[in-house]
Amino acid sequence: MTNSVPRRELDAAALKALAHPLRVEIFDELWKRGPATASMLGEWLGQSSGATSYHLRQLQRHGLVREVEGKGTKRERYWERVPGGVAIGAGTGFEPAAIEAGRMIARQWADQRHREIDDYMRHADRVLPDEWTDNALLTAAKLSLTAAELGEVTEQIEALLSTIKNRFGDREAPEGARTVLLTANVFTPIEPEELNR
Repeated sequence: MTNSVPRRELDAAALKALAHPLRVEIFDELWKRGPATASMLGEWLGQSSGATSYHLRQLQRHGLVREVEGKGTKRERYWERVPGGVAIGAGTGFEPAAIEAGRMIARQWADQRHREIDDYMRHADRVLPDEWTDNALLTAAKLSLTAAELGEVTEQIEALLSTIKNRFGDREAPEGARTVLLTANVFTPIEPEELNR
């Protein structure tokens, strides 16, 4: 079964609109926590509701977030990410500003994932019940692959993630559920000598 909501390749305008540190954080919080008001986002991110409201409207203009119908009030509207994933790779013919915007977004997401893993490693054994730490997984593998084989591995991981998302992604959270972040990093590290070429 494939993911029913396709991943959206962001165009240059959407990349540039998202490439603001607070907008990336808002986008990420809506992904992790689900629908929220500007006030809730402001509290979580240490910002005023006016600032988060402004940036939500900018994200909405580019189809990245939307108002949740039938939830909230005129004064306290709930916002959510538009369903489906996003791809931030710069498309063919993108100008340098859009390419740099994509890099900035990717770096900020990577930094946020790193902070979450670091928080988990520092505090999980103290604040979470054993059943949550016993069933978690932080792992890595070192492989020697050709570029084509790397493509095969990436496709297999994407297919597995799609299967998991289809099973658990868009359902009402059962009692006792917590947010679980499932990330996959599949890449070849840049060697120091490559940076000096």
